[in-house]
Amino acid sequence: IRLHPDLTHVPDNLAQLQWPEKPLDRRVQIQEVARRIFPKKGFTDTTLQDIALEAGISGPAIYQYFSSKEELFLSLFEEHMLQGIFEELTAELQIKEDATYEEVRAVLVDLGESFLDFHKAQAESIRMFISETRRYPEIGRSFLRNLSEPIEADLAKYLDYYVARGLLEIADTSLAAHALFGMLFNINLTQSLFMGDRYDGQPFWQL
Repeated sequence: IRLHPDLTHVPDNLAQLQWPEKPLDRRVQIQEVARRIFPKKGFTDTTLQDIALEAGISGPAIYQYFSSKEELFLSLFEEHMLQGIFEELTAELQIKEDATYEEVRAVLVDLGESFLDFHKAQAESIRMFISETRRYPEIGRSFLRNLSEPIEADLAKYLDYYVARGLLEIADTSLAAHALFGMLFNINLTQSLFMGDRYDGQPFWQL
């Protein structure tokens, strides 16, 4: 096989070459626009036409990606809210065979802080989602199915490991995991969501 001469020479500065950026996926683009518009106008007053106009596409074209405003709204909750925080929290729960009590405690503190920091950063979006749960109960069910239940199960397994090693004394790890996230969610609601920016970042274990 003979290669064309132009294909046999690789430039020395290949790593520095500027490649054109891949265009943003249209579906992702629509979601990014919706993330800005929904909190500003509210779910009820926002239309798919509003989002399509801001995204620079025609009204009918948006239906190729989302069949309804409700589908787009739920996709934001599941793909941008739940998936991101779930991956971040599960990354914290890495079992270390020779961990000390102090290290396990530090992991649990980091887990709590990550949970609160994420919700504080997303406060406006979370307020919007909570306000719409009565109209669209699937949001609440999705929260339980895709975040609350699996992360509590992962935390219970993490605690089980160190209970078995004698590092922790917990009678019911599932109940302990449920209680921890219940406390964190309550702190998030009262300190950040209900009272705006009054939450000053005080460590949650000292509240």
